Amino acid sequence: MVGAVMEENRTIKVHRHLKDESENNFLTGMFVAVDIITSYKFEKAIPSQAVVFIEEASFVLVLKKKEGETFYFVAKK
Repeated sequence: MVGAVMEENRTIKVHRHLKDESENNFLTGMFVAVDIITSYKFEKAIPSQAVVFIEEASFVLVLKKKEGETFYFVAKK
């Protein structure tokens, strides 16, 4: 449960139960640091090997054609 009031030091009280409390040695009143993820977003990604830098500009290599073991790429900005 997340509290509804922000404290003066910009904190919010949170109450949480662990799935298996017997595996942890937490005591009442202890504090933990956490990250609360409120949303996520899927993005398209490319391998870093597909990015080249030419004269301080970055380009993505896109496969134009393949002839046998030879690959032809086009650099897209």
